Amino acid sequence: MKPPLTDLPIKTADTGFYGGFSVNVTVVSKIIISVLVVWCIFWPVQAGAMLSTWNAAILNNFAAWYIWVVAFFVIVCLGLAIWPTAGRLNLGQDGEKPEFSNFSWFSMMFGAGIGVWDANLGCRRAYCAFQKQPSGYSRRELSFEPRQRARGLCLVLPSLGSGGLGVLRGGRSFACVL
Repeated sequence: MKPPLTDLPIKTADTGFYGGFSVNVTVVSKIIISVLVVWCIFWPVQAGAMLSTWNAAILNNFAAWYIWVVAFFVIVCLGLAIWPTAGRLNLGQDGEKPEFSNFSWFSMMFGAGIGVWDANLGCRRAYCAFQKQPSGYSRRELSFEPRQRARGLCLVLPSLGSGGLGVLRGGRSFACVL
């Protein structure tokens, strides 16, 4: 068996700000992002129209492919979860102990889920702050009338996804999102 590929012929900077990174990749990426930001700042209408066109084209051409890929990964994950010997597979060298315990792995997975949820909620709060609010709601608080709460749940729950539903913080999340 061949040893794993660890030494790749990628030219990286030895010292300085870009130490350990490929200067070509980082500088080109910074230039592309800077041009995009400047374009959006100085020509917001044209940039919005062009980016919306690109977004629609990407969704029209790749949405079905994305759904099939996600379905494939879900099926593979379910298959691995159901297959009893998958949990006994050793991914390291023979006889090597895992670097982390099961508790550590579950903690990392939980932390990653919370991080994704918080990033999603943080972006959604900023985005929703600039959008017109649904009638009957103010930006700072949600009415506590039962009918209004039910309507708020119907508006918010589809945007939360399955990950966020497990970590709702006592209803405050609904008020923050709306």
